[in-house]
Amino acid sequence: MKKVVVGVFFQRVSSFIAIGKKTFDYYLSWGVAPSKIIPAKYCTDLAPFFLDESEAAQCRERTRRDLGIPLNAFVLLFVGRLFDRKRPQDLLEIHRQLQGKGLVHTVFVGNGELSAALETAGQKLPNLHWVGFKNQKEIKSFYYAADLLVVPSDFETWGLVVNEAFSCSLPALVTDQCGVAGDLVISGQTGEIFPVGDCEMATKKIQPLLADPTISRKWGQNARAKVLENYQPAHFARSVVEAFQKATLVEA
Repeated sequence: MKKVVVGVFFQRVSSFIAIGKKTFDYYLSWGVAPSKIIPAKYCTDLAPFFLDESEAAQCRERTRRDLGIPLNAFVLLFVGRLFDRKRPQDLLEIHRQLQGKGLVHTVFVGNGELSAALETAGQKLPNLHWVGFKNQKEIKSFYYAADLLVVPSDFETWGLVVNEAFSCSLPALVTDQCGVAGDLVISGQTGEIFPVGDCEMATKKIQPLLADPTISRKWGQNARAKVLENYQPAHFARSVVEAFQKATLVEA
């Protein structure tokens, strides 16, 4: 029934906005003509996250000091609600697998129904930091303090947390079920991608960064450049205008 209803509805739509390759392919799977699909750069306002190089360095040092994290540690970061779809337990397992392979600290920003269970499960693991919910003004400090954002979700339509992290020169390791995978997150350039639930593969993706921290710094530079050049509100607005113009031409 759903297939029939969606198919009929899509036939009546004049133009579509695809916020990434996965959305574009989704429309194609429903038989939408490529000519009716307008690619768009999904975005959020990044201005609140911007710091200059000196401010960023001070923020990084101050936040790590407040958390008790050494400046030479490699810091993994989770940002989001602690519930099943986000799979925060996978980052806990990744942290466990990385023990003995380098000085790794992992910071969880957020709360949710899994909070208590996660903290209990992590009691015997060193270097875990649970900071709870933080608003937008507070959260950027953690982006600047970290070396790699990890998004282990089993599904994200896009993943705007990655846009935010990239604006702070923080690369990302995301699952292959995140919309940003392959668009904003490019393997070996702005981060890495791993299959959902494959903690061993995620660990392997991180290990080279522990051996050579300059890799993550380079990825962070690439990430910031990419998001600033292509994923600003003006870029998305142009796509919306294009879709509207195409739709009105069709209707005319």
